[in-house]
Amino acid sequence: MLAISGTAARADGPSGPLVGHVKITPAADYTPEEIKNLGQGVVFPYDYLESVLAANVSTGGEVNYGKIKGNNNLEIFVRAVALADLSQFPHWTIPADPQVVKSVAREDRRPETAFWINAYNGLFLKAVADAYPVSSVGQIPGLDTAKTRIVAGKAYSFADLRKKIAAEFDKRALFALQNGTKGGPRARPVAARYSSLTDFLDQSVSSYLLDPVNVGSFSVGTSSGSIAATTWLQSIDEYFKGPGNRQKWAGIRYVLVNYYKSGSDRKFFLTYPDYEIKFTEADISINDWTTR
Repeated sequence: MLAISGTAARADGPSGPLVGHVKITPAADYTPEEIKNLGQGVVFPYDYLESVLAANVSTGGEVNYGKIKGNNNLEIFVRAVALADLSQFPHWTIPADPQVVKSVAREDRRPETAFWINAYNGLFLKAVADAYPVSSVGQIPGLDTAKTRIVAGKAYSFADLRKKIAAEFDKRALFALQNGTKGGPRARPVAARYSSLTDFLDQSVSSYLLDPVNVGSFSVGTSSGSIAATTWLQSIDEYFKGPGNRQKWAGIRYVLVNYYKSGSDRKFFLTYPDYEIKFTEADISINDWTTR
């Protein structure tokens, strides 16, 4: 298997267009067994997705959907996601830390978490690119609710997938899942990898929060304060809110105090714990990169 100029190639398969002296095989011509043999578990073929991201995501997190439409590497990756064998992911246990009070052993699910994040983003890129050109993802019928996204042989909607990833794996992943808008999480030019997943997720959260368009306009009074925050953050509130916590927007407050890493500004959340959140409408226009 060779990856050449954004497409996958094999020299011994069905006929396809020539690139140099190597025939490029369309994704649909691979047999299910060949797709499965590209890699499973920790060696899942994320390189196919990453080749698409690296070439078509801008430094600002915009996506060139026109270039992605019909991309053979993306088509191969989406087929691999549909045929994935989840039993091939290892189950590791992180032992309790004897130096930490109340520390307990816990399951290390980073390999699976990276898979589900990449699966979601690959499927989302394809869904938007297939419908392109559009000026808003809201113009795509059933984009979020249609149970047509196949992962490991099972059908999901994107709404289903977000809930599954946040509830079963890692809440921070909500900041790494694309939603196709300028007001949502930015696309990244790399795929998630289990070996660097903690940094990947922390950076995804911090980069969103530190964008002044998303969180900003800190205001203080004699004993109280307020901030402006994008309405997109309302979608993550339920996942970060502690059980039994009835404080309004407690989940958003938790994220801000734990992940907002901008020096003196972070002190605001500690100094004014009852600050008011003034929501500003998130930009729902498509995060399209068409400058090239």
